[in-house]
Amino acid sequence: MKLASEKGALFWKVGGILVKGSRLAATGKASDAVRTITSQLREWRGTGTTVWLLAGEIASKSPEPDASKAEAYFERALAVALSAMR
Repeated sequence: MKLASEKGALFWKVGGILVKGSRLAATGKASDAVRTITSQLREWRGTGTTVWLLAGEIASKSPEPDASKAEAYFERALAVALSAMR
């Protein structure tokens, strides 16, 4: 997780923390597991925003740009970001 943080790899960092939470649950530390996992859910949802933004950039800047596909990806990114704020 430290390397993921240093490299800005949020997806892998959050994934590692969720595995840590699962390990805590498996060893009988339920309250620690819940606290660990819930603290990362918002960040985990945020990784989806990045994926959709990248897809939009690729669709709009590819050799054969597809504006409607790019717009759909950007709208999905916005929807994911808004749902993460709830």
